[in-house]
Formats: sequence, C-alpha cells, structure tokens
Amino acid sequence: MTSFNELLASALAPITLISGVGLLMLSMSARYNHATSRIRLLMNERLDPKLTDDERADIDDEIDFIFHRAGLLRRGEFCVVLSAVVSGLLVALCVLEEATGFSADILNSALLLASVALVLSTVFLSLEIRLSLRAIKLVVSKLPPVADAFDDAVAARAAQAVEARHQSHVLNEARRQAEHAASHEVRKAEGGHSA
Repeated sequence: MTSFNELLASALAPITLISGVGLLMLSMSARYNHATSRIRLLMNERLDPKLTDDERADIDDEIDFIFHRAGLLRRGEFCVVLSAVVSGLLVALCVLEEATGFSADILNSALLLASVALVLSTVFLSLEIRLSLRAIKLVVSKLPPVADAFDDAVAARAAQAVEARHQSHVLNEARRQAEHAASHEVRKAEGGHSA
C-alpha cells in the first residue's frame, strides 16, 4: 500500500501539469480558430468593389496583424503539445520506476526540463495578446469621431423615418384607390341590376 501511495504521489505532479496544459491548449485553440475565421471574413470583405484603396490597405494591415497572431498561437500550441507529451512520458517513467525499481534520474530531469515548454507557450500567448491589442488600436484609430458617428446615426434614423412615412403614404394611397375602384365596381354592378 505504501509503494502505491508513493507511486501516486510521484505521478500526481505531472498529471496536474497535463490538466493545466489541456486548459491552456483549449484557450489557445479557441483564439486560433477565431483568428483564422476573422482572416476569412476580411478576405471576403476585401473583394468588395466599393472599397477605396485606403480601405483595402487598412484591411491588408489588419490581415497581417491577425496572420502574425495566428503564427504566434501556432507556435504556442506546439509548445503546449510538446509539454503534454513530455508530461505523459514523465508519468509513464515514474510508474515504470516504481514498478521495476529502476532509477532514471537523469531522464526524469531531462523530461521535467522539457515539460517547461509550457512556459514558452505562455510567452507566445502573451505576445499574441499584445499584438491583438495593437490590432484593436489600429481599428479604433480608423473610426470616425464620436460626434460624426452620432450625426451619421441621427441622419440615418431621420432618413429611415422619412422612408417609412413615404411607404405608409404610398400604401394608404393604394388602399384608397383600391377602395374607390371597388366601390365604383359595386355601383356599376348595382346600376346594371336596376336597369
């Protein structure tokens, strides 16, 4: 029983490391998927013939930022996978050592050192987040001033209201004409019966 407890204690740290690696991998995969989806959307948006050259250049800059972010995330995910594989090997080696009594301290130390690739993945994730903030800053810098945007929104709402009134007027006029034509047909039909 004591040997099993020792085995469990020696395997617990790498197993905990594997679960942390899994959470980090999940987070990085979600960010990578978002980056690739955003690149596809921007590529479709770039094909719009109404865009000016400046707008296309802005889209190209944003695509470059996101592509660079995706590259950082890919490198980070590679480090996470490496750390997970090495942690799994570390668990297997701990179990093998306890089962056979064979001591592989040098190999254990090398695997433990290699599992620190997890630190590199967090560095890549930090660089990606920093680049993401720069991309957001680029997009925000291209937005019109708040007063102009507010004026544009007010003008758009006013135009929608005018259009709605015009549509309502057209519909009412069409309804009146239809009612007038229907009553005219009824009078004609009544006049035909009385004759």
